[in-house]
Amino acid sequence: MTRALRACARSIARLAAVNRRDTALARALLRPVAARLAGTASLGFRLPSFAFVILAQAFRDGRRGRAGAGRRDRDDGAPHAFDLRTLELTPGQAREFELPIPVEDIVLAGQRYAADPREPLARVEASQSSSGWHFRLRVATQLVGPCWRCLGDAHVPLEAEIRDYSAFDRPQSGAYDEDLDCEYLAGESLDVVGMARDALVDLLPARILCRQDCAGLCPSCGADLNAAACECPPSAPDSRWAALQEIADRLASEG
Repeated sequence: MTRALRACARSIARLAAVNRRDTALARALLRPVAARLAGTASLGFRLPSFAFVILAQAFRDGRRGRAGAGRRDRDDGAPHAFDLRTLELTPGQAREFELPIPVEDIVLAGQRYAADPREPLARVEASQSSSGWHFRLRVATQLVGPCWRCLGDAHVPLEAEIRDYSAFDRPQSGAYDEDLDCEYLAGESLDVVGMARDALVDLLPARILCRQDCAGLCPSCGADLNAAACECPPSAPDSRWAALQEIADRLASEG
């Protein structure tokens, strides 16, 4: 189930990052998926029913795209595909290699974020067993862009590690099996770039902040509250919360 959730999250995130559209909706869909992956008991909010429909459709589309070919369609001649035949591996052997990974800008909540470095170096370990290929990829970079609270510079470190497996002699006409097929492998070509990008997308936080205790901007004058307190009077409480405030005060006095 976890791998299915990760595949679903990657599909939605790729839609937002590559097409640069529906980013807000994609984030809304990714947050509960991320919560499920982290084992969170409660999401803290309720998604509308249409969001679950889109989430399910995105997952079905991804699965449907793998059917027929047996594995995800990829161009063996892709400019960043790595030819595993150059490793000349036999069962029981392993090799490591490194490749620069071009990371495109990501648009979240209408803000643009860039990777630093722009082309982080991915380290890949490939090995063969008697049953198939084993892959381990590690890549690290940081995402740079505006803080969601104060609009100052935020630096979000991302350090990913992913492992995958692809069994030998899989039928090309069979259905995709997440336990036996590697979605980044086409023939003898490994899409290291796609593998690394998806691993980094999986690490995107729910909120991008310059620091966890960022005070943000004053809603009245726009002053940066991290630098100094402003002189604006406190906002008047919303009368619609008065009943709840009375309950909170009563509980505080009783406890």
